[in-house]
Amino acid sequence: MARGSLVVRAHRLVDATAAQSLAGRAHRIEDATPARALPLRLFEGHVHRLALLAIAELGVVMLCVYGAVLTRFSGFPGTFSAFQATVDPIWPRALLIAGVFLLCLVAMGLYQLRQRARFAGIAARLLIAVLVAEGALGLIFYLAPSLFVGRGVFGLAGIFAFSGLVLTRLAFLRVVDGDMFKRRVLVWGAGARAATIAKRLRRSTDQRGFKIVGHVRAPGDGVGVPDHQVLQFDGDLLHLAMRHQVEEIVVAMDDRRGGFPTQELLECRLRGIAVYDVLAFLERETGRVSVELMQSSWFIFSNGFRCNIPRLASKRLFDVVVSIAVLLAASPIALLTAIAIFLGDRGPVLYRQIRTGQNGRRFPML
Repeated sequence: MARGSLVVRAHRLVDATAAQSLAGRAHRIEDATPARALPLRLFEGHVHRLALLAIAELGVVMLCVYGAVLTRFSGFPGTFSAFQATVDPIWPRALLIAGVFLLCLVAMGLYQLRQRARFAGIAARLLIAVLVAEGALGLIFYLAPSLFVGRGVFGLAGIFAFSGLVLTRLAFLRVVDGDMFKRRVLVWGAGARAATIAKRLRRSTDQRGFKIVGHVRAPGDGVGVPDHQVLQFDGDLLHLAMRHQVEEIVVAMDDRRGGFPTQELLECRLRGIAVYDVLAFLERETGRVSVELMQSSWFIFSNGFRCNIPRLASKRLFDVVVSIAVLLAASPIALLTAIAIFLGDRGPVLYRQIRTGQNGRRFPML
C-alpha cells in the first residue's frame, strides 16, 4: 500500500516538474520572441468576411436610396422633408429595398468566398441581381402600393445601387486577397501528404483564408514539397512558430509512428496556436473530404453522424415542407411530362426501385 502511494506521488512530481518546465520555457520564448501580430479576424472560418461584405453592401444600397431621393428632389429645398411629407420615413423603405437586393445577391451565388469568375463575370451577376431585385420590388410595390417610393427614386436607386455594388465588390476583392484577413499556417510535414495541400488548393481563390509560411520536414517524410518552401528547423517548434507569427499548425507527416511531435505540439497549443490534422484542414478549406487521406479513426472522431432528436425532427420537417412545396410548384410540368411519356411508349410513368435506407431498412422509391 505504501509502495503504491509512493508511485502515485512520484507521478505527481513528474507531472508538476513537466508543467513547470513548460511554463518556464514559454516565459523564456515570450521574452526572446516578439509578440504575434494577429490579422484582423472577428470569427473563425470564412463567415466573417462574407458577413462584413453583406453588411457593407446592405449599407451601400440604403445609401443609394437616400442618394436617389436627393437627386430626384435636388431642385426642392428641404428634400427629405418634402419627400417625407408625402410618404412615411425613408429608412424603412430603404431597408426593404436593401433587403431585397441582398436576397437577390445571395440567389446569384455572390456570397461565396472562392469566386473563380473574373471581375467581368461578377459584374454581370451583379447586373442580373439588380434587374431581378428591381422586378421583385416592382411586384412588392404593386401588391402594397403604400410602400412605393416613386418611379424616379426607384429607377435612380437601381442605377446607383449597381454602381455602388460594383465598387464595393472591387474593393472587397482587393482586400480579401491581402494578408490582413489570412491565417498564418505552418505545415508539419514535407512529404506526399503535405503536397496534397498545394494540389487541392492550387488556385489563389482557394487560399484566401490562409497563408502557408512554410513546411517542416518530419522524420520519415519523402520529397513532396520544394526545398525553398521547407524551413530550417532547429528542434524548437514553438520558437519557430512564434518567430513566423503562426496561428495554425497542420500536421501532414507521412508516417506518424516515428517522431510524432507530441510535446512540441502540446507547447504550441498551450500558447494558443491551433493544431489541425491535414484531413480536417482540407475539409474545412475545400468543403470536401479527401478520401485518399482518410483513416478509420476520422469517422470515429468526426463531428458528423449526429442523430439527436431535435436535429432529426428539424430535418424531417424541412424535408416534408420543401418536398410538398416543390411538388406543388412542379405539378403542372410533371403532369404534362407524365402524359407525354404515356403517349410516347405506353409504358409506366413512375419509376420504381427498392432502396436501402437508414439502419439497413429497405423501402420502395417512386
